[in-house]
Amino acid sequence: MAKISRLLTFFFLLELPFMSVASTQGLGTVTMSGQIQEAACSIHTEDVWQEIPFGVVSYNDLNQEGEAVTKPFAVRLVNCSLERSNGDLWQSVNITFGGETTVFHPDIFRVYGEAQGLGLRIHNQAGDIARAGEPMPKVYLQDDNNELRYLLSLVRSGKSLSEGEWYGIIRFMVTYQ
Repeated sequence: MAKISRLLTFFFLLELPFMSVASTQGLGTVTMSGQIQEAACSIHTEDVWQEIPFGVVSYNDLNQEGEAVTKPFAVRLVNCSLERSNGDLWQSVNITFGGETTVFHPDIFRVYGEAQGLGLRIHNQAGDIARAGEPMPKVYLQDDNNELRYLLSLVRSGKSLSEGEWYGIIRFMVTYQ
């Protein structure tokens, strides 16, 4: 009997590691993180990622200042509430554009691809030109919805022109005061 008991104990001990492995299979971990911040408005979901097609542009389309085609775009701020959690009011908003710029021209954002000698310039309706990493002039906020309107221009960057496809990437950040 003692022999059978020892034999059963031996087999039970052999099974223990397999039982512990089996009990942990299928388990996993999900890690989450985020940030909570106070903001006066939300950016309209269609404006977070925008694609602005320029189509085909010929050399002849470039004028004396090197500006070819200008396209309007906007960043819509929705569900704005001017009241802050501390009782103060939000007054204004700035937008800062960012991205790689061309050498010696912090106001011309770089384009990528086969085409050479071109860049992108952003300016507001008052003519203020965006420079990478510098906030544009503030815009006063209104309750509910606000629209920040800008013009995006394809411009010569100073290099000699060569044809081909191109694309540009410009980021923006909205800051409330």
